[in-house]
Amino acid sequence: MWRRQTTLLALPLALAACGTAGPAPVPPDSAPVPSDSPLAYATPSPVRPDCGVWTLAQGRRLPAEAADCFDDALRDGQEVRMRVTAPSLEGDPITNDYVVRGDGRVEVTVDARRDRYGSGRVERMVCSGPVTYAPAPAFTTCSTPTPV
Repeated sequence: MWRRQTTLLALPLALAACGTAGPAPVPPDSAPVPSDSPLAYATPSPVRPDCGVWTLAQGRRLPAEAADCFDDALRDGQEVRMRVTAPSLEGDPITNDYVVRGDGRVEVTVDARRDRYGSGRVERMVCSGPVTYAPAPAFTTCSTPTPV
């Protein structure tokens, strides 16, 4: 189960362009998720600016601007937030919320409640280390997930 969540963590990250004025651009292979959609769990404290909210189709990658926003925040010690919903291998939606902290840590909340073959839980972990984007961000180190 942990191996699957780690893989899914890699599927969803690299988001949209940073910016505080207006919504992030949406590439043709993604669709935005309404920012006012209610969450049934508490996300880490909100921070700004936002790197974006994205819904990806099966096999699609996050845009380069999203990865740049995330990388810039990590490099500059800037706090940002991003949300990515991507399908599991079977096509069920999994939502990951990422909060980059000024000290280089990234808080990741994984909502797998709609994944029929996954954990069915909401869990949070803290990740660090270099981020790779193939096809989306993956971290070298993450804590053991804890239920939210």
